[in-house]
Amino acid sequence: MARNMNRPIKFILLLAMPLSLAVTSCSNNATEYYNRGVAKADQQDMDGAIACFDKAIELRPDYGDAYADRAVVKQKKGDMPGALADFSKAIAVDPHDGISYYNRGSLREDMGDLAGAMSDYDKAIELKPRYAGSYLGRAGLKKGNGDLAGADLDCTKAIDLSPDDAMAYYDRALLRFREEKLDSAISDCNKAIQLKPNYPEAYDNRGFFKEIAGDMNGARDDFKKAIELKPDDALAYDNRGFFLYNQGSLSNALGDFRKAVQLNPTNDHSRIGLFLTRLRLGEKFGATEELRAYLANRKSKESDDWGGNIISFLAGQLPESEFLAVVTNGDNGVGGVHQCEAYFFAGAKLQLDGDAQGARNYFEKCVGTGCKTSAASQWATAQLKKG
Repeated sequence: MARNMNRPIKFILLLAMPLSLAVTSCSNNATEYYNRGVAKADQQDMDGAIACFDKAIELRPDYGDAYADRAVVKQKKGDMPGALADFSKAIAVDPHDGISYYNRGSLREDMGDLAGAMSDYDKAIELKPRYAGSYLGRAGLKKGNGDLAGADLDCTKAIDLSPDDAMAYYDRALLRFREEKLDSAISDCNKAIQLKPNYPEAYDNRGFFKEIAGDMNGARDDFKKAIELKPDDALAYDNRGFFLYNQGSLSNALGDFRKAVQLNPTNDHSRIGLFLTRLRLGEKFGATEELRAYLANRKSKESDDWGGNIISFLAGQLPESEFLAVVTNGDNGVGGVHQCEAYFFAGAKLQLDGDAQGARNYFEKCVGTGCKTSAASQWATAQLKKG
């Protein structure tokens, strides 16, 4: 699962002397420089921290903790190759350092080396089997590989080890949703919020889960709370925008999509929501021109640019037959989600063009793909309920 967790920073203060003295001392003692680096990192003086860790390592080349903590600081500064080299050096110095294996695995995951990340998480669990973070990291990779059962076991193990960790419950909620265990997903979000009342992502996703469960008032309240807690989160506005769109509250949906685009101008999802809402408000010409202008300045994000295909289709620059051919010829996303989305957007376009029966046929095909956890499937279901 895509995690944005704070990495565990070892920063073990080896207090051979009081911290105040360690911070101010200028002697040539490696431990003192290490402690100074820890203090500077705590004060967010990253350059100063690195300088101190450099000196500690110069004085003691086998100082594993200094390598490990310098790696964390380098990662915070965006020096991923430098961080990777330092984590590897820390492991070479102490092959039993489970936390450094975890940190290197997390870094490798961020750098796209998923096989290396999996290997590191496995080793971290072998060395430090009671550290919950390693199970959560591995669960994310297993989920990405389609091993939902294995991911669920790892998430549950993390919760057993750290029952007060709100993020562990939140991660399992997202996983349980993928497993089509909606009640359990909502329950895990409830627990995450109980443990961490100011958890905007948990409110946001619980709102979506409640929408699927038919609890529209609960969904509305959760989306509102998510935005109150994190008013600069484009995704929260985007999610509420589609909720309001499906509820027929088009003016309010338009406001949310405008805010989402303001906060993140390059988000395809919000641009699509804005376009569909404007069309339903009768602003076809303006909506199409705005979407085409966005498309003209948009950079392709990947080789199989699915978002670009959707926008090109909606903007009238990709024929329906070619749009649908993309998913029938192999680019079907995870679990067929692209096909599900293709049918929804084909139906939405026909609906807005006045072809109610054609739209209904595509909405039924969308639901018929069986992608129950796809947002497109939920949107199609909402449109079908309206008749």
